[in-house]
This record gives sequence, structure tokens and C-alpha cells, in this order.
Amino acid sequence: MPAHTTFRDAEIRNLLTGPTGPVVRTVETVARRTGNLARVFVPVDKGTLRGSIREIIVIRGQLVVGRVFTPLEYGRYQHDGTGVYAGRGPIEAPPGKVLVFVPKGGGPTIYTKRVKGTPPTKFLLRALRIASPWPVRDHSG
Repeated sequence: MPAHTTFRDAEIRNLLTGPTGPVVRTVETVARRTGNLARVFVPVDKGTLRGSIREIIVIRGQLVVGRVFTPLEYGRYQHDGTGVYAGRGPIEAPPGKVLVFVPKGGGPTIYTKRVKGTPPTKFLLRALRIASPWPVRDHSG
């Protein structure tokens, strides 16, 4: 008589989406590694953006999703860049106004009508590419 194994639906669901199942544990590990690397790669001024990086696991039916993100709006601008670097053209002051920048390290205040913007850092994408055992593609454009 041949040996066989019988799996029940509940056991399969637990393996795939249960909190202690191997799929959820693997996604948690990749998300945690991605978050830790993102904290290394993110540009730091005061550390607010670095401290805001979070990881969560979301289970929707049979789908297990690891999310690594920052709730801070400017995190997207650091990641994707701004102005010409984000494909939107230069950042320009409104008519009759100027953009004002105070250098962090000191020096004279800068007044200008337009700037190129900020280059992208892709700190999350860079972290995911290193942490993930699966291929990672950039869909941001």
C-alpha cells in the first residue's frame, strides 16, 4: 500500500497565512530586513524620517503582503526625487516671488526663481533589492 499524506484545508491555510506559518514568517523576515536596511540607506538630517520607517504584515485572504513604509509625506520626495529628477520639470517660484534656502552648514541665504529639485535616493527600493530573495523591479517610472 503506497504511503500518502492528507492535508486538511485548515492546515493548508495555517501553513500559508497563519501567523506562525512559514510563509508569514518568511515575509516578516524580508520586511524586517528591508526596514533595517532602509534605515541605513535613508538620508539623515535630524533622524525623523529614519525613525518613522515601519514594517507591517497584511494578510488578505490567501495573499500575504509585507509593507515597509514611512507615514511622513516628505519620505516620498526623498525616495522618488522632486522637480526634474521626478520628471516634472524645474521647481519654480510663483510670479513675483522667490525660493529661499538657508544652507545647513552656514553661509549666505540663497534666493532664486527656480531649482532643479532633489535627486531620488530610492532608499526603500535599494533595501528591498538586497533583502528580498525574489526579483525586485522598480515600477515608479
